[in-house]
Amino acid sequence: MRISRLAVAALALLAPLAFTTTATAEGSTVDAAARPAFEMPFPCGQTWRAGTRSNHKPLYAIDFNMGSGDSDKGKPVIASAGGTVDVRYAASGYGNYVVINHGGGWATYYAHLGSVAVRDGQRVARGARVGTVGKSGGQTYTHLHYEQRLNGNDVKAILHGKAVKYYGDIATKSYNC
Repeated sequence: MRISRLAVAALALLAPLAFTTTATAEGSTVDAAARPAFEMPFPCGQTWRAGTRSNHKPLYAIDFNMGSGDSDKGKPVIASAGGTVDVRYAASGYGNYVVINHGGGWATYYAHLGSVAVRDGQRVARGARVGTVGKSGGQTYTHLHYEQRLNGNDVKAILHGKAVKYYGDIATKSYNC
């Protein structure tokens, strides 16, 4: 098969667009589709405590709480970026959870949901309701377990363009408007 010079030139110009070098929260770079502009998984204006700890599984997961005990129960959880939904259930561990695939190897996990408001294969936009905060999966207190993953691996989260502070608790305001 013979390829014209024009086709070769076009491929040379488009090749850099196929993969974008993306900075991670760790400061390293990865070859993947650009990281989606992730926002908080809660409605605009709400402030939640983002808890991270060095013994969390997976390591870079975030547990979100608004109050204490079961005061968060039933609060809406929304998509932090648009994508395609995969609804799952585990009797222990994650409980009711939703995975949103964002393309380019990026996915977000929303675990311990009290209820699920989406179905398998559904396309959602950022801000679409995916469920409610709960404590499914044998959890002792109500919270949202949230993860950002790249190619199946958990990565330090970036929300509203800012790296989440690891390890400890920090009040974080949602700009998912």
